[in-house]
Amino acid sequence: MSGEAREWTTVRLGDIADVNPESLGQRTDPNFAFGYIDISQISKPGVCAGWTPSTFETAPSRARRKVREKDILVSTVRPYLRAFALVPPSDSPLVASTGFAVIRARHEVDQNFLFQHIMAANFVEHLKPRMSGSNYPAVSAGDVSDYEFQCPPLNEQRLIAEVLDSINCALADADAAIECLGSLLTSLRCSLMSDPSSPPEGANRVSLHDVCRPRQHPTISSQQLTASGFPAYGANGQIGFYTSYTHTDPVIAITCRGATCGTINWIPARSYVTGNAMALDDVRHDTINERFLFHYLSAWGVAKSITGSAQPQITRQSLNGIEIVLPSMEEQNIAATALDDILVQIEAARAARWTLDITRSQVTADLLSGRVRVPA
Repeated sequence: MSGEAREWTTVRLGDIADVNPESLGQRTDPNFAFGYIDISQISKPGVCAGWTPSTFETAPSRARRKVREKDILVSTVRPYLRAFALVPPSDSPLVASTGFAVIRARHEVDQNFLFQHIMAANFVEHLKPRMSGSNYPAVSAGDVSDYEFQCPPLNEQRLIAEVLDSINCALADADAAIECLGSLLTSLRCSLMSDPSSPPEGANRVSLHDVCRPRQHPTISSQQLTASGFPAYGANGQIGFYTSYTHTDPVIAITCRGATCGTINWIPARSYVTGNAMALDDVRHDTINERFLFHYLSAWGVAKSITGSAQPQITRQSLNGIEIVLPSMEEQNIAATALDDILVQIEAARAARWTLDITRSQVTADLLSGRVRVPA
């Protein structure tokens, strides 16, 4: 404990909170109805998306942990150690899976402050080396109870929780804004660009091969990648750097192998596109706006060109079947500009969100360690 963190004490979680305080018995009325929370309801760390209506008779046998509003749920099984959330309010009883540990602070500890500690990285790092079991690695309630941390007086706990809650609310707002912009982009793409499967009567329809030359450039191995140089892109986005580049200008690349097959990417200038992505070279700029083409393919996809189930792939030949409904160049330019404007807003929102997330990590570490005190 730092010298500045006066009046703080080292506590053990099990000494200041109850772990798994209530359970359903084996003889519970089969018709007892409740909302069942399992791992699938934790949409992301800190967020419980809801529950599944169940009865004792129909619920999985692991539906045993009785929970109350604001109880803390912590997954105790691999690979879901970062699945934790506060129990949301409900008009009906709620029951959680035994795959969770349920944590309920006692009266001398603020539940929101305790939740901020659970969300911090140190808690997960405490649990990781305690995983046991080969088929279904897990930690015990005792492992959860043994977590130790620095705890300030109750009033300071509440103040710290308020500060961190405000940052978390700002992050939630940022996520909502990014999601809203993403939905707007998807909707506007479909509105401005005709579906190739049901084009308007008399529309100008062209093949992808009519407006560009799909090409796979030589694949480079992971051993050939360098620590710096020109960005190299493959099936999973940027994979590292390389000593040369395939494209002087930005280029559209379609992932053509593996689980991400069919993903449309905009690759920046002076980059190397490996053979795991199909580069759309030699775009006919007199016929099509390249940014329009990017948005068009992003809107309607290239699923019909994907072959193989065990190992999905796209070939140059299969892309010949991709059709584009091509409006006038003026309409293409207007559509591309409008859609690019939204993309700029999305990227700015993501950058602001990233900065806020870094700030949260720094502030969380400072406040939960006592390095920085919250004025009373």
